[in-house]
Amino acid sequence: MMCSTGIPLPFAIVADLRTGSTLLSSSLNKHPQICCRGELLHPNDLPDNQLSRVRRHDLNASELLQAAFDVACVRAAGFRAMIFRPDPQEQPQWAAFWDRLAIWKSLRVLFLKRRDPLAQYASLCIAQQTGQFHPAAGDPILSAEHRPRLQIDPDAFRTWAEQRHQLRSHRKAQLQGVPILDLSYEELVSQWDFTMQQIQRFLGVDIRPLAQAKQKQEQRPLRSVIRNYEQVRGIADHLPT
Repeated sequence: MMCSTGIPLPFAIVADLRTGSTLLSSSLNKHPQICCRGELLHPNDLPDNQLSRVRRHDLNASELLQAAFDVACVRAAGFRAMIFRPDPQEQPQWAAFWDRLAIWKSLRVLFLKRRDPLAQYASLCIAQQTGQFHPAAGDPILSAEHRPRLQIDPDAFRTWAEQRHQLRSHRKAQLQGVPILDLSYEELVSQWDFTMQQIQRFLGVDIRPLAQAKQKQEQRPLRSVIRNYEQVRGIADHLPT
């Protein structure tokens, strides 16, 4: 079957852990004009981060990007790029990834963050404790009574949040000059249809309704999740955004 879509628009979802990047990439991948792979720089081979005809670890940064964007019969091709990867010790062949990405012709970036660092940190702690990171729609979810409550170390949380803010700011500075659509987890889940339309316009594809490919795990209010909520909320409210 022949197709005449031309060279697809390259894009990257730049995000951190527990910000909705898996939800976003999986949902965009349901669009017939979009190919969105998973975490391209992950050290492990995962079902959603494989490339056609080549092994990721055999490629340098430029070759990796070329292979990721070289997709037939779509109008936009992209992947998830986590702000804390690659590990220069484990993946030295990808050390130039962010420099190469920043100069990639016609690149567009979906820059996704979570506005509430306390909610992000709590989500990460619970995922680590339960082992449930990315359940698909229909997968069983632990009920509220079986989900852990957290006692958060204030100093550990503050250090983590400040480090993530610095790393996020560094990645954004590296992408200066690239068209960026700033997104938040909060608006993604509360204004799903509007946000997905905004993203599709940004990527130059036909606007189509897209269902959420993942389901929200935590239904409890944050105050019920964290035992020392008031203490760490006071810290969170004074962190840089």
